[in-house]
Amino acid sequence: MLLDSHSKVCCTVTDFFSTNEINKLIAIMSLSEKLFRLSFMLVFPCLAHQSKSLIIEGDRGLRRALYGENVFYVYFVLHQDQYLRGTPLKASLEVASPSECMLECLNNHECFSFNIASAYNEKKTLRCEILSEDKYRNAKGLIDSQVYQHYSIKTPCLSLPCKNGGTCVAKYEDNKFKCVCSPGYTDFYCATACQAHLGMQNRKITAAQISASSQFSSKHSSEGARLFNQPSGSQVGCWSAVRNNLHQWIQIDLRTKTRVTQVATQGRPSDTYKQWVTRYKLLFSDDGISYEGFVAQGDSVVKEFEGNSDRDTVKTNSLIPPIKARYIRLAPTAWNGHISARIELYGCLEDMTALGMESGAINDSQISASSSYDIYHGTSRARLHTMETSAFARGAWSSKIADAHQWIQVDLVEMKNVTYIATQGRNDVNQYVTMYKLEQSSDGVNFTSYKMQGDSSATVSRFCRLTAFSYKNETIGSSGNEGSNARKASIRKTIN
Repeated sequence: MLLDSHSKVCCTVTDFFSTNEINKLIAIMSLSEKLFRLSFMLVFPCLAHQSKSLIIEGDRGLRRALYGENVFYVYFVLHQDQYLRGTPLKASLEVASPSECMLECLNNHECFSFNIASAYNEKKTLRCEILSEDKYRNAKGLIDSQVYQHYSIKTPCLSLPCKNGGTCVAKYEDNKFKCVCSPGYTDFYCATACQAHLGMQNRKITAAQISASSQFSSKHSSEGARLFNQPSGSQVGCWSAVRNNLHQWIQIDLRTKTRVTQVATQGRPSDTYKQWVTRYKLLFSDDGISYEGFVAQGDSVVKEFEGNSDRDTVKTNSLIPPIKARYIRLAPTAWNGHISARIELYGCLEDMTALGMESGAINDSQISASSSYDIYHGTSRARLHTMETSAFARGAWSSKIADAHQWIQVDLVEMKNVTYIATQGRNDVNQYVTMYKLEQSSDGVNFTSYKMQGDSSATVSRFCRLTAFSYKNETIGSSGNEGSNARKASIRKTIN
């Protein structure tokens, strides 16, 4: 926004604004003639002609003057009959008009909203409270009031863009915002749930991914540290350290960078031994060598979490902000009886991005196969969520031959880091692949089979080939003459 150097004050406010007349205004201060000038753009038509000299620059709600500049402004929005609780930046501030309160806020770089009295007092002044908070970061502080009005700076946060309890943090001078998500949610608007079991309880996390500083015996191994685990055979159903001190820990290797939003713990499942961790710290790492302690949002020291108070009750702690790492290490700092624990992690893969099978970013010429049943079951139908649309467009790729030598392949054009593969069966018939192997190649000629390794679950390659060696054909009323090796595949990646 720029103010014509020859323009005069558009309108001077000497009385309090009627709340039925104004819902937003722009305050501008110009220092070009060594005095403050105040200009308002009112929303009702009768005063629109008074603002003709005003040129709006974009849709920003705030611009504070930089060194050498002579124009700065703020765009306020009225929240009628409301009051934001907070500590005023200036104590006992009394003003002659609302315009003075606005100028006080604009002239203070820590101010982002203000409260002003609805009526003049016996001194013919108004109580003005300029605040460093806003109603988005302090939503619980906004209350109804019969004696105050609240004004905030215009921001996209006004439309409440952050979902699932996320907090909108306004970037006023850029007219942008950032959502700080509640535990268990992610993406720009906090619309995606990120609170899935990461695999301790359901054993998707293998024994090779779990390690510990020590174990009391082979019966108390780290592999037993799974939430809701129970004694079985010689196994006690939890992890127990060999001794009780501050050097013990248990660690989970998630194989790839993962967003962890919650941690749940239990103690040892035993009527005889009353053992559990009462307090602990979390450390995390991307390489398994250098570790960082978890620090809660707004704190400056490593957080000590509250643990369990008995053997079986699940104690869940949310991580704000979420940890984004491959290795998660739980280090007990206090315990009852003996260091013993069962654990689960919750979250989602970090920055998992589809490579383009479903979206079409991977074009048809990049997809090939060992065979196709016919042109209507071709490789172009092998995209995730493909539906049968006619007899000429079937709901999957189907091989011509039903044996363990059939494959479908995607050429990614360049070497890429692939960490996740999703598949579906045929949409229109009950046919699907139950087991497959994955092969990779950099040249499309020499292929190697993918193997889970201890140092990474990602594969870097250009060609990805999926070969089925087990499949299901449950076609009702079928003569059996259609290929039963029907499948669809989508490849998604996470760059670590």
